[in-house]
Amino acid sequence: MKKPLFLSALCVILIFCLNSVCYSQYVIKKISRNPYYDDANPQINNNGQVVWEGYDGTDWEIFLYDGSTTTQLTNNSYDDTHPQINDNGYVVWEGYDGTDSEIFLYDGIDTIQITDNSYDDLDPQINNNGYVVWRDRHLYFGGPDSEIYLYDGSNTIQLTDNAFSDFDPQINNNGVVAWVGNGLFLYDGTTITQLTGEYSYGGEDLQINDDGYLVWFADHAAEEGGVYMYNGAEIIRVIKNRGYENRDPDMNDMGHVVWIREPIEGGPGKVMLFDGTRKVQLTNNLDSENNPKINNKGEIACTRCSTSGCSVIVYNGVTFTELTISPRYVLGPQINDHGFVVFQSFSESNNDIYLASRVSVISPDGGEPVPSGQAYTIRWAGPSQAVKYKVRYSMDNGLTWNKAHQQAFVTEKTLDWNVPVLPGNKRKCLVKVAGFDASGTAVSRDQSDTPFTIEILRLTSPNAGEPPITSGGQHTITWTTNDTVAEVHHIVLSYTLNNGLTWKKIDTSADSADDGSFIWNVPDVSNQKDNCKVKILLEDSSGNTVGSDVSDGVFTIQPAPLR
Repeated sequence: MKKPLFLSALCVILIFCLNSVCYSQYVIKKISRNPYYDDANPQINNNGQVVWEGYDGTDWEIFLYDGSTTTQLTNNSYDDTHPQINDNGYVVWEGYDGTDSEIFLYDGIDTIQITDNSYDDLDPQINNNGYVVWRDRHLYFGGPDSEIYLYDGSNTIQLTDNAFSDFDPQINNNGVVAWVGNGLFLYDGTTITQLTGEYSYGGEDLQINDDGYLVWFADHAAEEGGVYMYNGAEIIRVIKNRGYENRDPDMNDMGHVVWIREPIEGGPGKVMLFDGTRKVQLTNNLDSENNPKINNKGEIACTRCSTSGCSVIVYNGVTFTELTISPRYVLGPQINDHGFVVFQSFSESNNDIYLASRVSVISPDGGEPVPSGQAYTIRWAGPSQAVKYKVRYSMDNGLTWNKAHQQAFVTEKTLDWNVPVLPGNKRKCLVKVAGFDASGTAVSRDQSDTPFTIEILRLTSPNAGEPPITSGGQHTITWTTNDTVAEVHHIVLSYTLNNGLTWKKIDTSADSADDGSFIWNVPDVSNQKDNCKVKILLEDSSGNTVGSDVSDGVFTIQPAPLR
């Protein structure tokens, strides 16, 4: 095993944000159908499917909501608990078999029993490949012990075998496994690495993202307590306790971390965010927040509690949205990458499961190129109450909107959009989707998070980030052309050495065809030029420009080496 990594210092700035509460495009639906008994521990995947455990009057069973209907996955006389669900709808849980707890897996059709032994198997987690990790609980020389196991879809591998208790296993979608034992451990599919020594940095609420980053907190004295992160290379302390308790961390695949910070001597907990560079306190009020979760769009869900009850709050990067208007007893909000939130709430005489969903544009959601003149599939998610949709697009950052379909409504959650053919690239495009119920009443809407580009032409080289080009030599300029408003007769190329202040034409008389490439005789320079770009124009037979693009960023031309 590798030696523990050393702690590096993390310098950040603490910033307070204004906290506004609003009401939004969310539609809330009770998805459990258990009028007399409790439902608990809901989990949601990125397709809006929800799994939870529900009491049937005798024992706990597993239930699955697929977006429209609820199915009871188990029906026996023993407890089935702690369900988890992946994006393919596979569900894993621990179930008592009359003697001990075993691990069960539902693959969308059948339920299989992964373990069958004489001791407890607990705390299963599942990734999108159907790999499952869990811990056991048995006696080792008369004392309690736990080991970590991995099921890869066919075989079960025992990852640990020692005298220590190994627990809290986590697995990401690349099959990397992390857990807590006499330190923190990471298994990459081949090698087990010990990241920390025993008791050195704690390991509570361990989480792993798809880059293999870890986050956890240490409930130690002020000197060692706080929130920690392993970033694939080293361990950093995101925040030190210093009179506060920092707990309940969660992390997304961008490495952004959210947690709760509250005074040790007592007081309301506040939501904190680390965005990879700085720490931000997101809330500053008299209420207390708990259990924050962050998705891959940076949206955060948590509970907010006052003396009158608790609500579910969602932060979208700018404002907070209160999902439950009347305060009540609320637990465990989970948020998926489309902003759908599932939570457990007390209503009347028992706990039920609620799903807060909305229209959420999946693609194009910002930043991606959309080829002109071709069919592009617009995708979105939506609540079950929305049975038909209107889709619009804008080419001026939302100032004006155009229909993306001819029929009055679209009834699916995809649309094959005939992208218009334009005289030039449009870089401020958005898509907007509005959902309506059967009576035609609007229930929710969303638009692209940031602008995307309808692309007629893309210069693919030279661009920023490429190796320096040697002066006096040759470089192949490349580009991609999509549909244009008129036939391209010839290309026009030019270059700049000063980031666009002045441009010089490139002689294309020997090869002016729009064939995707041109051999450029790079000009001689005596000193290195770091602010170079190339520009391409497409012109029709009348000399009208029907497409243009410029290098995405500056590149370097360096002098030829002396001979």
